[in-house]
Amino acid sequence: ERLRSMREKLAKNRAQSDSDHSSNPRGEFVMQAVKDFAGAFGGGGDARDGLLGAAMKTMYGFFKLTGLEPGGEFIVAIEEADRLGAEIVCGDRNVRDTLRRVREKLTFTDVINIATGHEKPGGPPPPPGMDGEFDDVEKVVELLKTRAAIAQMREFMRYQLPDVARVFVDERDTIMTDAIVNRCRGERVVAVVGMAHMDGIEHYWDLAQKRKRLGQS
Repeated sequence: ERLRSMREKLAKNRAQSDSDHSSNPRGEFVMQAVKDFAGAFGGGGDARDGLLGAAMKTMYGFFKLTGLEPGGEFIVAIEEADRLGAEIVCGDRNVRDTLRRVREKLTFTDVINIATGHEKPGGPPPPPGMDGEFDDVEKVVELLKTRAAIAQMREFMRYQLPDVARVFVDERDTIMTDAIVNRCRGERVVAVVGMAHMDGIEHYWDLAQKRKRLGQS
């Protein structure tokens, strides 16, 4: 059921991406982001819910500006697995559960800091390019396409929003590693994951292999 839902959603996103055309995509992106974040405080509900939705929408819109297709790697993975007849394991936590966990961890102070762009002083800096005005979106994304930059961004987020980073990254690292170790069968496994999770998954994978060598579960 979950895999069928993923196929339907990814196909829908691809069709929408193919049909989206604009003479001023960057301007429309900025205007839409402003509307989304402003609307987070005017919907009558909990601002954390609206802000979380606006942040997720803006993040995906940011990447689409550069020509990247959010979720495109999963489309390719599913297509290749179908072509080869390989088993597909959805090893990540359901996104609804992750967003619920983030919602539980967000404090009112977090909401205000995110909305205003306020940063706690004294912590690690964001990666190069993430501390400016994003005049060159493509350049910013290119700078983030390294594990070193992603690791720096991860540590920046851990300092600024530790509970949120723990839910988005650390918890899912353990969940996905457990799926790779215990749910994936066969001699060869291909895991398709975001770059932000690679360090954590490799760490927990090494721990799992050490436990196996020691005869522990």
